[in-house]
Amino acid sequence: MALKMKTGGRQKGTPNRTTKEIKEAINLIVSNNIDRLQDDIDSLEPKERIKVICDLLNYTIPKLQSIQQNEVETEHHTTTIVFKDFEEVN
Repeated sequence: MALKMKTGGRQKGTPNRTTKEIKEAINLIVSNNIDRLQDDIDSLEPKERIKVICDLLNYTIPKLQSIQQNEVETEHHTTTIVFKDFEEVN
């Protein structure tokens, strides 16, 4: 079967309309219930509250990429540095 060039559809970088509409709907729901959400979070046990806040941070703070550097040998010493995602630690 011959490979054909893609024709039609969205141009590269054009946002998906459905995704945009869903995000707007979720933002509206959250905005209309912000006081209730805060009361619900306040009523949680400290451990649960921290978990919820950390989960919510995933939507506001960009995630850092995981970086792993294997052994680096120099004349003087060997260094091993390993960074892990927060989710891998839990």
